[in-house]
Amino acid sequence: MNRRSAQVVVAAFAGLALLAACSGSSGSSEPEATGGGTAGAAEGGGEIDFWSQIYGDPAAWRSLMEELAADFEEETGTTVKLELIDFAQARDRWLLVSQGGDAPDAADMFQLTTYAPLGGGKAGPMPITEYKDEYWSDMDERFFASMMVDGEWQGEFYGIPWRVDIRPMLYRTDLLEQAGLDAPPATWEEIEEYGATLTQGDTKGFSFGGVDVIQGLIPYYWQTGSEYMSEDGATANLDTPEMRETLTWLSGLVEAGIVPQDFMSPTFDPMAEFRSGRIAILGGASAADIATLTREYPELDGKWAIAPPAKGPDNSAAYSGSGYWGVLQGTDSPDEAVEWIAYLSRDENMQKIAETIGFPSTNRSVMASPAFTDAEWKTTLTEVIEEHAHTSQAPSPFWTVIRDEAPGGVLWDMFSAVLETEGSVDDAIATAQERMQTELDRGKTS
Repeated sequence: MNRRSAQVVVAAFAGLALLAACSGSSGSSEPEATGGGTAGAAEGGGEIDFWSQIYGDPAAWRSLMEELAADFEEETGTTVKLELIDFAQARDRWLLVSQGGDAPDAADMFQLTTYAPLGGGKAGPMPITEYKDEYWSDMDERFFASMMVDGEWQGEFYGIPWRVDIRPMLYRTDLLEQAGLDAPPATWEEIEEYGATLTQGDTKGFSFGGVDVIQGLIPYYWQTGSEYMSEDGATANLDTPEMRETLTWLSGLVEAGIVPQDFMSPTFDPMAEFRSGRIAILGGASAADIATLTREYPELDGKWAIAPPAKGPDNSAAYSGSGYWGVLQGTDSPDEAVEWIAYLSRDENMQKIAETIGFPSTNRSVMASPAFTDAEWKTTLTEVIEEHAHTSQAPSPFWTVIRDEAPGGVLWDMFSAVLETEGSVDDAIATAQERMQTELDRGKTS
């Protein structure tokens, strides 16, 4: 998650904290717990440092984490020293850690495939594959497989993903009904057709995504069955027929007037346009966007819904990401650190966390609880997580640079050249391919 998106999430998800739910069921022996291994596996009695980003209301988040830490200490004898990190400083903080700066024993982290290679096995995230069977032998049954990939890199297990940022389609049911449409578009072709029908007066039929422009555009290339780089992160994969198809299709929507001309402008607010009825469909919207609708705009209740992304030539991939609980290189207490994150990942604790902050969970029992099944959009969100999620990570430490949300970023400049200035598709791709390969080559020598 980039800095701009993170700030939106911190503010928006507070609203979902009002969700009511039953606690997870219990399943293991004394003390009673579901998942997360056997209590007391580590010797206990020591002290570990744990860093976490702040989610939702800062006071509520601190209170919950302190409560969980106290319960963990009572159960195991291990003290957890908590430090909270503002998302605005998180990226720089983890860059320093991955380059050998001060680090905790365990942490709430993100962008594993960026920070693990930067650390080179000496700093940053530490693989804990040896603990996986002991603590998460039932991982496939308890968690969504689509989310677990964000805790793995180069065949190693680094920790348990716990929160979900997924981008389903968001649409105005009232505007579709007025246009005689009884369902959202399910294919690229229907986006063209429905978008044209819905574009009337001040209303545009479609826009690609939310406030993070590149995150909104990235999935359309995935939907052709393509990836932005090779599996080993060594080779850029932009100069392809599929990218030409993607850019040509995207530019066709802009040229037809279906998409707002200024959608890449820093002053453009797609959610404000959506709420006012000036955009009928957003191709991808974050759960933070949805939380804002439910909390702050009750007058729109019954006038919007979510759906899986429309299917491209190959699939209907949705942009997704997941933060994970992991352990850091250099810890003197790996057993206690792993036991702590296993404790956090118990079903009942993940239920408490999800209810407090409102983030969708990677945990199946949480997403099946009343808190996440009492509205149609919530059950649809679970469907998108399970069947359409495509990780936003890529196997290069420079992926976050390549997809930077600002002019100068490789993908930003490529999309802008075609969608804003109507430049040559071939020229834009050739330039981006060369620039991206240069960035990936940096990863080979770093």
